[in-house]
Amino acid sequence: SQNEDNTIEVAVSVMPISIVNEYVEALHQAEIEPIAFEVESQAIARSVVSLSEKGAYVIININPHKAGVYIVKKGIVVFTSTILLDEYNRDGYTIEIYLTREIEKILLFWETYLGDEIKQTEHISAIRVVGYNDSWNSIINYLSSELTVRVQVANVWVNTFSLKDYVPEIKKEDSLRFAAAIGLALPISQE
Repeated sequence: SQNEDNTIEVAVSVMPISIVNEYVEALHQAEIEPIAFEVESQAIARSVVSLSEKGAYVIININPHKAGVYIVKKGIVVFTSTILLDEYNRDGYTIEIYLTREIEKILLFWETYLGDEIKQTEHISAIRVVGYNDSWNSIINYLSSELTVRVQVANVWVNTFSLKDYVPEIKKEDSLRFAAAIGLALPISQE
């Protein structure tokens, strides 16, 4: 995206060529010609950050064995990290404490990374959570009580339709598992 000072910010995603080749080969065997690939973090960001929101957000994608943590600025993923949840008990922590400590490190990195001149406009506005884990509710409650940033369960429909006009048949907690698929179905913003 082009900034007011005529600088251009570019997001670059990297993946090992061996993995890309596996996907290409599988698609070719199914007689499908791939046009583009997109990383999960950007698809999720497109589904849970409103097009009108210009601040910085953290998205936590909780899964049974890992959590993806993505920092999104102006709708673009600018940082990603993966936290392996299976490692939480090696230091005697609960999964909630372990995840919170790892997220605190990422928040500290972000605040340290920002220069003083942009800290005021690009601090983390909120943390949005998607995905699913057996400890889902206790994780959300613990994050909310321990972090200084507002933690909220994401609305994966924010860029699709108004929940005032239409309520999908899927339960909210089930829809959180499909944040990436919903984001992939949305057009890429041309702002």
